[in-house]
Amino acid sequence: FSNSSTTYTAISGATVFQSGSAINTDGVSSAIALPFTFTYNGIKENTVFISNNGFITFGSSPLASTYTPISITTAGASGYDGAIAGTGMNCVASTASGATPEISYGTNSSSDFVVQFQDIGQSGFAAIRMTYQIILKSDGKTIQIVYGPNNVGIASAGQCQVGIRGTNDED
Repeated sequence: FSNSSTTYTAISGATVFQSGSAINTDGVSSAIALPFTFTYNGIKENTVFISNNGFITFGSSPLASTYTPISITTAGASGYDGAIAGTGMNCVASTASGATPEISYGTNSSSDFVVQFQDIGQSGFAAIRMTYQIILKSDGKTIQIVYGPNNVGIASAGQCQVGIRGTNDED
């Protein structure tokens, strides 16, 4: 692990997973092929699943109603190989002024795989505005979570989970 600063750069030409009010549902993508093999927790992964609740998983899809991808027990998490969360919570489309909510994925100019969460709010606190990316680096082993511009929080909003986990809530 190392903490570093980097500049948020939106991806262009990405595939849209969900946009607008579709984000207000608990949704999980089908398996998305990675452009390279990514080794996560000692397992060579070739696909990811995107949850519109602010995270991705390896190995298998999470339950659609999973809001706590880091702490959920293996049985409740459908037994996925691991999870990476930018804001693991009950996400909705942000209603903040100027927001254009969208979840998309693709590659950046460095051939990294990027899942981009743009203008995400939280259930009960839709005026929150979070933009971030989960980046799987093309070296096949490095993860970045990069937060973008125009983020707006609310002091009373509920908590979310940020980070990584392995095959169970103790890994």
